[in-house]
Amino acid sequence: MLNTTSKPELRDEIIDNYREHTNINGIHAFNVLVGKPFLTLPTGSSEYFYPWRSGMLLTYYHDWFIEDFSEYVFDEYVIDNHQYTEIANQIYARKK
Repeated sequence: MLNTTSKPELRDEIIDNYREHTNINGIHAFNVLVGKPFLTLPTGSSEYFYPWRSGMLLTYYHDWFIEDFSEYVFDEYVIDNHQYTEIANQIYARKK
């Protein structure tokens, strides 16, 4: 899973570095937690948490072959009688 504690402004550099150092036909497989406006995070969890936007991984791999992409519920839990749901995007992309 790509780190969701890394600041968003570092994502371009990280992904570009991975892409540059991947051989033709090499595969990237990533999971990232995504934020949804209708889901809330537990109090205090957002100070160092930078969720991705839904579908954002696809923009980094627009010129690669997308083997698979999905969005799914990663975790559901209850804290202090409040239901929380975490959602993730998963991608498998092959370099052309």
